[in-house]
Amino acid sequence: MNRLLIVCILLFVYSFNVCAQATKADPTDAEGWYSVGVTVDLPKKWTLSGDYQARFNNNLSTYYGSYLSVGAEKQLHRYLNLITEYRAAFLNDVLTHRLTLGASSELQIHKKTSLSFRVLAQNRIQDFYDTAEITQSSLFWRVRLAGRYKITKKWSVQASIEPIMEAGGNSVVDNWRNTLELGYRINKKTKLELYYIYRPDFGKAKYNRLYHIVGLNV
Repeated sequence: MNRLLIVCILLFVYSFNVCAQATKADPTDAEGWYSVGVTVDLPKKWTLSGDYQARFNNNLSTYYGSYLSVGAEKQLHRYLNLITEYRAAFLNDVLTHRLTLGASSELQIHKKTSLSFRVLAQNRIQDFYDTAEITQSSLFWRVRLAGRYKITKKWSVQASIEPIMEAGGNSVVDNWRNTLELGYRINKKTKLELYYIYRPDFGKAKYNRLYHIVGLNV
C-alpha cells in the first residue's frame, strides 16, 4: 500500500509536463499546488484551521507564490456549518487579501457515501507592489457540490464541481473547478490528499484559459 501511495504522488507531480504556460496563442497551463494544514477541534462545536500552500505554474516549473490561510468553522446544526477565513497570498507582483464567509452542509446517504454542499462569498483585495498600480477589489461567489466515497478505512475518493462567479466580471462564471481527489489516512491524526483540478477560466477579457492543476495536501 505504501508503494502505491508513492506511485500516486509521483504521477501527480510529473503527469502534466507536456503542457505550457497559458498565453493567448496557447491558453493551456499546468500548475502544482502543495500545502500543509492543521485543524483543531474546540469546545462548543468550533473548529480552527491554518494552512500554508506553495503554487507553481509554467509547467509546474516556476514558483508563483505562497498562500497563508487562517479560518474558523462553527456547527450550528447537524446539517449546517458556518465558515469564515482570511487568506494572504504573497505573489510575485502583488499581495492579495481575501476574506471568506459562507456555509456548508453534509448528508450521509450511506455508510460509505456522503454528499456535501457549500456556498461562499469572497472579497479579494489586490495590493500591488508597484505603487503606480491601483489597488483592486473584487467580489466572488462560489457554489460547490461534492460526493465522497470511503473505499477502505484508509482510502477515500471525492469528486466535486464548483463554479466561481465574479460580480461584474467578464463572464457569468469566472472559472470552474472540477476536482477529483484521492485521500489516504496515514494515522488517526494525519491525512494525505492527492487531487486533480480541471479548471476552465473565463476571467480574461480577450481569451479563455484552461488549467490542469495537480495538488498534494497534508
